[in-house]
Amino acid sequence: SGNGVFVAVSSSGSGDRVMTSPDGFTWTSRTSASDNLWRSVAFAGGLFVATSVSGGSDRVMTSGTALNVLTAATSGTGTGTVTSSPAAVSCGASSLACVRGFAPNTVVTLTPSPSPGSAFVGWSGACTGSGACQVTMDAAKSVTADFDASFDLTVTRSGNGSGTVTSAPAGIDCGATCSNAFVDGTVVTLTADPGPNSVFTGFSGACSGTGTCQVTMDQARSVNAEFKPQFDLTVTRSGNGSGTVTSA
Repeated sequence: SGNGVFVAVSSSGSGDRVMTSPDGFTWTSRTSASDNLWRSVAFAGGLFVATSVSGGSDRVMTSGTALNVLTAATSGTGTGTVTSSPAAVSCGASSLACVRGFAPNTVVTLTPSPSPGSAFVGWSGACTGSGACQVTMDAAKSVTADFDASFDLTVTRSGNGSGTVTSAPAGIDCGATCSNAFVDGTVVTLTADPGPNSVFTGFSGACSGTGTCQVTMDQARSVNAEFKPQFDLTVTRSGNGSGTVTSA
């Protein structure tokens, strides 16, 4: 088998000594070059090659134009799947279509899909970085997608005041987005910003106090930020004397 196709050859039959199957169960008859005694078939270099023990100068047949082979792989502490457009590659823990051939100069787009509890970290090989991966199949190429374990950081807010909590690296802006998955080992810094007429009174949960909140994401974490209302107290002085007023 090769390139997602099973190929069988036969030493008998008339014009139908080659059969192919996409799954090993459903077979389609193909026309062979000659009714020779075909004994073996292999896939290499983007071609199927069959050999025969009979015939004159036609004891070898190939499957046509050679394909350039794209090999996809996954790595890391997490799991996920890599798929391709045009459709052919579907490579992951439960989908093993990782080696596929494409016609020369085909532009193939690879897409990573992390499993729950995992995050896509980046590409290596014929693609790099964490953005879109497009490969021009002008030769054999290999691409690896790195998936690492990830954990959810959840932020809640309490108190009668208002305010937002943001994260670095980006991911949480609470307000609107109060939970985000971060790659295992990421150090996340949370910053509390009180709204008008409010004061930030402290973190609780995975952080405490009113200073900087840094959380190492080696497991799921939760942090609460408390905001309380703040009111203006205005003091006036009157009379013909002098003096000061202080507060505690």
